[in-house]
Amino acid sequence: MLLTTIAGLLVGALAVAFNRVTDQSTESVLFSGQDAFGALIKDAPDLSLSVLVWLLVFKGVAWSISLGNFRGGPTFPALFLGTVAGLLAGHLPGFTETPAVAVLMSAACVSMLRLPLASVVIRLLLTSSAAIAVGPLIIVAVTTAYVTTEVLAARFGTARERAPAEEPAPVLAATATKV
Repeated sequence: MLLTTIAGLLVGALAVAFNRVTDQSTESVLFSGQDAFGALIKDAPDLSLSVLVWLLVFKGVAWSISLGNFRGGPTFPALFLGTVAGLLAGHLPGFTETPAVAVLMSAACVSMLRLPLASVVIRLLLTSSAAIAVGPLIIVAVTTAYVTTEVLAARFGTARERAPAEEPAPVLAATATKV
């Protein structure tokens, strides 16, 4: 109970710090992100790069603290952080905002959920107007993020346990018989 209280205070302090640094609402840091998508997309043209960077940092740290201490799922915060990263990447030369958001949302989603097909389908449905043009980028991003996540998880000992249905089938030893 003590650690949960401390974690809640830390998340609240991060939200207040975000508000002080950027003059933006604390809600973007405090909540899962599903309700903040509309405001983020609506305000995106007016948000400076520094606000987006601070949002990525403060929300990322607050979410990391929350994952270990509170109830809640990983999906919407991952999509929200992917959107923020995509808005940042949309300022890179040769990378427009729509593909950048779609690619980074997909990468964030598959890194958290480790469900590559679902991550591709979710993003293709959410970007239906640009899905054909953005589809190959989404597939490459999901594949790269999934492989990277699995390799890093195995390297640092945080690999998830496989369900029995996911285990590879045993290889039967071939027996040689003479006829």
